[in-house]
Amino acid sequence: MKPFNKVFVALDDSHASNIAVDYAARLAHRADATLTFCHSVDLAGASGGHSAFTAPNNIVRLSTLRRNGQALLARAQATADARAIPARGLELVGSTAAATVNVASRRGASAIVVGTEAARRNSRSLGLLAEDVLRLSEQPVILVSKAYAPLATPSSIVVAIDGSEAAKAALSFALDLAADRRTRIVAMHVLGKHVSDGSVGERRALLEDVVTFAARRGVAIDAAFARGHVVDELAAAVKMLKADLLVVGSCGPGTLRALPVPTIASRATREIDVPVAVVRKSTELHQAQPLRVALAAAS
Repeated sequence: MKPFNKVFVALDDSHASNIAVDYAARLAHRADATLTFCHSVDLAGASGGHSAFTAPNNIVRLSTLRRNGQALLARAQATADARAIPARGLELVGSTAAATVNVASRRGASAIVVGTEAARRNSRSLGLLAEDVLRLSEQPVILVSKAYAPLATPSSIVVAIDGSEAAKAALSFALDLAADRRTRIVAMHVLGKHVSDGSVGERRALLEDVVTFAARRGVAIDAAFARGHVVDELAAAVKMLKADLLVVGSCGPGTLRALPVPTIASRATREIDVPVAVVRKSTELHQAQPLRVALAAAS
């Protein structure tokens, strides 16, 4: 089991970013992880082009942006200090999303946390920073909605399961995160409305294999399935279990085609208040004993 020990946080000046800092601090405290806060000043974007860097008004603008960024980092550091969490701030250059993803990759991040300003139900956008981090990152990305309200006592993690390698990567991430054994993990498979009753046995076998996969990692998990729309059923499970994280899989950077992205990651972040972790398919999992049932994505 890999240690979950390095959490990176991409910062901007949004309210959602403040919420993400609070969530990241709670996550790091629970997992005994370190925090790295990242903010970047996009020099080219701020100045309108490299040729204008020396213009007095742009120098003033860049100085202001840098001071604002340092203030964001200082506030984030104060949040970590209040919980006695080892943390540091990084002042980067360029796009905050690209710079954060780059440094997180080089330093072996366990996850990148980013806030999203996504409007509930009436917007398809997660916000520029969140979308860019999600698009660029090979590391798991945890999207924290501005509507997030922390539970007094974190109780469980729900993992979306569909039999794919991406779903196994999502489960592996949840197992790493819950290595303290104090957090309940529930693997959830949703039967689409088009799925016949005759295939229910096969779906049960899938979940049995998932439980076995987790047991080989030394973690006992629960499994459940429901029938209906994937997002609606996952939302109901999160609410019923009082889960504080939903984990979903994605087939790789630059593509959002595998269950449950974007169906879940974009929609669930707008409709479910708990953070949503998006995990890329991992080559490491190909070396593990595979699940014996491969299923198409439910819908």
